[in-house]
Amino acid sequence: MKPLAALLALFLLAPLAQAKPWYKQRKFWVGAAVIAGCMAADAHSTLNARRGLVETNPALGARPDTGSVVALSSAGFALEFTLHALSYHVEEGDPSKTWRFIGHWWSPVAAVAIPGRSAIHNYRLEAK
Repeated sequence: MKPLAALLALFLLAPLAQAKPWYKQRKFWVGAAVIAGCMAADAHSTLNARRGLVETNPALGARPDTGSVVALSSAGFALEFTLHALSYHVEEGDPSKTWRFIGHWWSPVAAVAIPGRSAIHNYRLEAK
């Protein structure tokens, strides 16, 4: 049992020995800013939709109020940010450049692909 505890402690403490912690790296915060920007744009475009448009997100309903949009966007940001932080932290020590790149950027790319795309769609509908 002691070797298992020592191995677990080594696994958990090894990332602390990095020269620069993952949360102090610019790449991490750029990814977090991309996630926040996409979530904010989606919430803004949803709340500022003109009359006559119907929301298609079943979690919000046809005519969402401000509180539900803010709550869903905040929960989405919290989830995306947590996944981004975990994957960035885990992949930081990977010897493969490809896996490090994927670990650093998959969550911001997903944020652009899902809420970012939704925001663009909403703004296009508004412009018609």
